[in-house]
Amino acid sequence: SLVTGRKTQVTYTGVLQREGQGRKFMLTISYPNGKREDLCLDLGKEVYREWTLSEYNPEQKTVTLRNHAGAVLILRRRLPTDLN
Repeated sequence: SLVTGRKTQVTYTGVLQREGQGRKFMLTISYPNGKREDLCLDLGKEVYREWTLSEYNPEQKTVTLRNHAGAVLILRRRLPTDLN
């Protein structure tokens, strides 16, 4: 049974930089049923439903998600953030 009030959350866990391959961003999706999904994505890729990974700020150590409606979520490392 679902826990009432639980939401799907995303956590930005880090960035991988490999020689000649550009950056890959690691995120974890945590679902209300307790399941987790680890992602390793390029900028511009879909994270969850309509949310895409749109920006990386190395100074702030944040990534930005945007959806089709123009909403923005700024994710700080290791800080779970509600998606819905």
